[in-house]
Amino acid sequence: MTGKMGTVAASFSRGDGSSDSGKWWVADDQLCQKWTSWMESKQYCYKLTRQGSSVRWVRNDGRSGTARIGG
Repeated sequence: MTGKMGTVAASFSRGDGSSDSGKWWVADDQLCQKWTSWMESKQYCYKLTRQGSSVRWVRNDGRSGTARIGG
């Protein structure tokens, strides 16, 4: 996978710049990802729950949040 983000967002990602590459996979019913630089190159897995256009996520380190699916 590859990704790009703005300069401000990149500074919060704890990575090395505004673009990165990595991999994703599914394990134990969770979406897992590991970026080369972003997120301190750590592997994280997410439990996702969708309700309408909202997706609730809980990461394996306890962080959580809500995303919105939109067009």
